[in-house]
Amino acid sequence: MTSNTHLMQNPRLRLADLKPYNNQFNTKFIVIKQEHQFKTKDNLLVSHFRVADETANIVFVHFGDNGKWIQSGDIISVKNCYTDIHKYRLCLYMHRNHGELKKLGEFCMVANCEAHADMSIEKP
Repeated sequence: MTSNTHLMQNPRLRLADLKPYNNQFNTKFIVIKQEHQFKTKDNLLVSHFRVADETANIVFVHFGDNGKWIQSGDIISVKNCYTDIHKYRLCLYMHRNHGELKKLGEFCMVANCEAHADMSIEKP
């Protein structure tokens, strides 16, 4: 089995279904806005985006220079994702070495941006 075949077999999860430490799944979302962008001491660009699908919204963290090309309104499919807790917030990441990010379109996707649907906020 090649790694591409393996990536295609990962399940597609909706944002509302994400839990801490999910691993090796695919998802699709629309970028709502860029929240934060900075360079590490090793000069690696780290970009934080608020993203949403029809079920919820979450912070998506992208590592690398391609983050500067992601814009509000982009509809993106991401293969080989994982979630983690960073500063008490659930965040969505793409595996740097074997993940795939693909722009599908712009501005034509239902998105749930309600505060109660924010998966990045710690829930009691």
